[in-house]
Amino acid sequence: MDSIEVLEGELEDPDQLELAFRVDHALARILRWTYSQMLLAGAPLPHAPQSMEIPDVLRGGLAAISSFDRVEILVSQQTPRVLLPGHLTPYVQHMISELTENATEFSARPVTLQADCVDDHLVIEVLDYGIGLSEGRLQALNQMLRTPGAARSQEFHNGSIGLLTTALCAERNGLRVELLSNSLSLVGSKNEQPAGVRARVVVPGRLLLTEPTTTPHLPPLAPTKRPEAAAAPPLPTRRRQSHPEGVAESAPHPTPPAHHESSRPPLPQRPTSAGPDGAAHRTDPLPEPSVTFTANLNKHLKHSTESAPFKQT
Repeated sequence: MDSIEVLEGELEDPDQLELAFRVDHALARILRWTYSQMLLAGAPLPHAPQSMEIPDVLRGGLAAISSFDRVEILVSQQTPRVLLPGHLTPYVQHMISELTENATEFSARPVTLQADCVDDHLVIEVLDYGIGLSEGRLQALNQMLRTPGAARSQEFHNGSIGLLTTALCAERNGLRVELLSNSLSLVGSKNEQPAGVRARVVVPGRLLLTEPTTTPHLPPLAPTKRPEAAAAPPLPTRRRQSHPEGVAESAPHPTPPAHHESSRPPLPQRPTSAGPDGAAHRTDPLPEPSVTFTANLNKHLKHSTESAPFKQT
């Protein structure tokens, strides 16, 4: 939706600008429907990025209804001095959307949306001039607005989802909402006759702001220090237990005696003598081959040459 608003500020072609307005309006209505589902599911609504002035809050609530062009906005001179905090703005805007939507559906005449500061409280009213509601129906709806949890399933099946989500917004933020009979003074008559319904939302003064702020609902978080790891305890040491009298301690394992080189007999060595070139030579003569070995070797060589003669290449 932010991208659409930027696009609306850059477009100059009337047809394209009208198309962008329609897309923006459709997205606002989809967002309102999404907020209704979140409220019914018990999920919190996202916070506005900063506090908002009351006229902007009213216009934002009207942007999400079908016949926004049939609603007239009236704001007193004292109202622009106060602001709604960011965490409260989406709830109040959703309440305005649901109440003005109901008013435009059941009233052929234009609807009035007005805001004023009364006794440090912000009072927002939606006035329609339709056929109105009976006294019994008004009492039943006001009872539901005060305790939405008790009549949630009944109002859901009756199709009063708009009033039900309005009551959930009020209950979650400590607001007050009620329906009254709207009084209309006819020309030439001194008596006021009921004509339509007046929906009233009261925001306590403790929830209002007088200066803009971006984080009015939460105090700044102090930097948290990570706890230092505790020093590891020393490893336990084994202590020698005292044995009672008459019980002998287990004897330690005997240590094998060390082997000394001097205890081993020396290995036999062959006598050597140095030759004329300084290299070591054997002094004992090599043994002569036996007669049997020599005769067998000659017989084998003779048999090999006779059976497999060499080929000349």
